[in-house]
Amino acid sequence: MSFRLGLPLLVVGGILLLCVIFWPRTDAVSPFDRARGTAPIRLTQKYYFNTQGLDASGQAFNAMLHAFARERPDVVILPSTMFRLPRAVWNGQDMLAFAGKNAADIQGIVFHQMVYFREQGLLVRLNKWIGEDTNGDGHLSDDEVIWKPFLEYPEAMRRIAMDGPNIYALPTKIFSGGLVYRKDLYAEAGLDPRHGPRSWDELWRTSQMLTDPEKVVPGSLEKGQYGLPANIGTGDFYHLLYSSGGDLARGEARLAGQPITAPPLYTFSFDADPYVDPASGKRYKPGEVTFAYKAAFNSDTGKAAMRFLRKLRFAPWTRCPHCAAEGRNAPIDLAPAQVKARNGACPRHGAFPLAASGPNQLIKGVMLPLGSAESSIDVYKQLKLGKLAMISSYVDERMNVLSPRVIGFCMLPPPKEGQVSYAAGIPMFYGICADVTDPKEQQAAWEYLAFKMGPKAKAIEARVWAENGYAAFVQPDWLKLAGLDEYLRDVPEDWTTAYAAYKTRTRVIPYAKGWLPLEQELVTLITLCMSQETLEWEPRMDELAAMGNTKYFQGLTAAEKARYRWTVLLVCGFVLLAVLGAVVFLLRERAREAIEAAQRSLGKIRVTRLRHAMAWLLLLPALASIALWSYYPLVRGSLLAFQDYRMRGAINWVGLDNFIEGLITGHFLQSLGVTVAYVVLLMTLGFLTPIIVALLLSEAPWARYFFRTVFYLPAVTTGLVITLLWMQFYLPTDNGFLNVLLRPVIDWLNGAWQTITHQPDAVLINYPVQWLLNKKTALFSVVLPSVWAGAGPGSILYLAALKTIPEEI
Repeated sequence: MSFRLGLPLLVVGGILLLCVIFWPRTDAVSPFDRARGTAPIRLTQKYYFNTQGLDASGQAFNAMLHAFARERPDVVILPSTMFRLPRAVWNGQDMLAFAGKNAADIQGIVFHQMVYFREQGLLVRLNKWIGEDTNGDGHLSDDEVIWKPFLEYPEAMRRIAMDGPNIYALPTKIFSGGLVYRKDLYAEAGLDPRHGPRSWDELWRTSQMLTDPEKVVPGSLEKGQYGLPANIGTGDFYHLLYSSGGDLARGEARLAGQPITAPPLYTFSFDADPYVDPASGKRYKPGEVTFAYKAAFNSDTGKAAMRFLRKLRFAPWTRCPHCAAEGRNAPIDLAPAQVKARNGACPRHGAFPLAASGPNQLIKGVMLPLGSAESSIDVYKQLKLGKLAMISSYVDERMNVLSPRVIGFCMLPPPKEGQVSYAAGIPMFYGICADVTDPKEQQAAWEYLAFKMGPKAKAIEARVWAENGYAAFVQPDWLKLAGLDEYLRDVPEDWTTAYAAYKTRTRVIPYAKGWLPLEQELVTLITLCMSQETLEWEPRMDELAAMGNTKYFQGLTAAEKARYRWTVLLVCGFVLLAVLGAVVFLLRERAREAIEAAQRSLGKIRVTRLRHAMAWLLLLPALASIALWSYYPLVRGSLLAFQDYRMRGAINWVGLDNFIEGLITGHFLQSLGVTVAYVVLLMTLGFLTPIIVALLLSEAPWARYFFRTVFYLPAVTTGLVITLLWMQFYLPTDNGFLNVLLRPVIDWLNGAWQTITHQPDAVLINYPVQWLLNKKTALFSVVLPSVWAGAGPGSILYLAALKTIPEEI
């Protein structure tokens, strides 16, 4: 065998030998087992696994694990090794883990995942341990429950984990929104620190008295103390909406088989039993009724909540300088006419002018400014520092940044004093992965769940927290379970009252299918509402609710799908023929080129069978890799497009229904239009800009080399630096670079528009411009950095081409 043929064989053999030597082997004893001893049953847990933590939470979890190990020494609980995805797509990591058979045995589940997990068959049914529907009425009554701690969970939380009488998870912690405040700052401002605000008007007035842009806070990067943080928004809208008795969405029940257009039998909130008619009390069995949902955040109650939230951000006010000189903290609300005239009026001292600084300066809202250097700092740190006097937050152990004698918390107030307020809650659940099929492992997983969610674990956690000096941050009921009644005196009275209120007045936010994508668009709208003062938000809220009802909640009926089926079939057929035609054309071109190349080389190279086989042998790994990672997923994905795919259980073929849903009710057509506009804009600007820059550089009379370097600099600059630079450019505040640069132009255009329309409040361009949040500017704002970064290298190429043209031409 010649050296030319033997060398490839030697290389291939060496690669195979290295693969055999270094192929990963499964270690029979894991590092956790070496440290804690081997056990016949090993279970993994997702979320909140902190075996190495030295804080109170980590110590409590470790104590709970050790206590469970004493009861079941044959079971070891290990952390899940599932990889993590970014926050924007974090739901996908769970699906990938289930698909790869790598899901944790003990599943931590966010409330909105429960419906999908149940439908996909990803969880073990827990009824054999908790209780069965023995009378067959489709409802698990209290007397049918054999594991009684299940009845201690709030009914609304239990219902999320159930499908009719079937139970798939146990509720754990629920994150309830409340108002956390500094009692010492309350007292300093002349407010009663024994309770928080009891109405929206009182919250506004309290926030005003706690806001002083001129106050120097020790340790703060900028001067100023504010009533509320800068990032108040989505969750706070939920809390204010629920505190006033509103709903984000409501359910509608209809008899099975009735169309979506038929009047509903009854409507219900997500806290109510959907199978019970609230008017008559009649209970329906699963299968007798179907449910649909409608957005309700645009109701009068929802708009009132948004109006008050915008008041907290934008409402103008000031203080009387004469009252301030007398030591009085008396905020004064300003009308639009007073803001325009730059004057205020005090009931005691009469009219006074507004100043650029001092107590009589114009103040917008009671929140930390969005452009503040501290707007991105953790709100608890700002609360501890005294930069903020109040924060709206979910109640959890992070409140231990300050002593309970200094910090207080309460439910967000209702619109009027004396009304009942409710809190929006986000519950968490734990279930058993459906991949745990061994009966012994299932039993061990259930015993761990029952222990972790039961009274023993609560008592252990309470004791650890109390021993660390955090008894006041533990729910009083848990302290009683641990027999630590003597610590109850450490819990302030207002905290005890708030804990009791949260137990009975916490409502879960929607978890129906379709709510999550609608919520993402609602978050965008709320962000706009809280950053753009002149936004016409009420019609946009109505449009979003109507769109959500038709696109996300309602979907298409069978008759509508049948009507669109032929249209979608023609579109799909046209696309398929176009793709096949392009593939055939490319294959023919490549085959012709290959034949011509082979004919040219046949006379020079003698192709033997051995050489031919060797070529295929060397190509085989590459071909196999391409087939495995490119063509197999393509074929599998093509099949999934025609299925109602489920990770566990039967898979249903639905034909073109997925295409109909995507084309008619989804974002496909909108995304296609945006993609076309993006490509046209990018190609147009990206093609013309380098040519124009090259022409200007070629005609530069002096410093041309300096300008060439400046224009080429983005090509050799780190992408992270460019990203951070443009983030500052697009900052949607008064301090944003582009907003500061264009402020005179925008003011002139708005003034001219007001002159033309004879409307003193007319606005042609909203300021500050929300570059990335405004539909009119977002696309151009995304294209501009790419054009800016690519103009330099392109101009250098065009400049070199221009140099070949004679000067006289």
